[in-house]
Amino acid sequence: MKLKDNSYSLECENLLLRGMSVKNTDNCYGLVVFTGHETKVMKNSEEAKYKLSRLEIAANKTILMIFVIQILMALFFGILSYFVRKGTWDYSGSA
Repeated sequence: MKLKDNSYSLECENLLLRGMSVKNTDNCYGLVVFTGHETKVMKNSEEAKYKLSRLEIAANKTILMIFVIQILMALFFGILSYFVRKGTWDYSGSA
């Protein structure tokens, strides 16, 4: 690296990776070597994907199915109760 007619060599000790900070210094000059989403640091900074076992997937589907069935039953019996109380259906046995 050349700066004001002076030449400086860059070595591993002069490398700062993403997220690092420089402390206890007055001046700092930098040179971007390589950036982008394909760098090793960026690939390792992605969130880990959550994995589910087959048992957890089956349990989630079963719980969802039970929830939907309960909602449908509540709606059905609520509507049935409304019509019975309104007197639409007569269960007295007299025709």
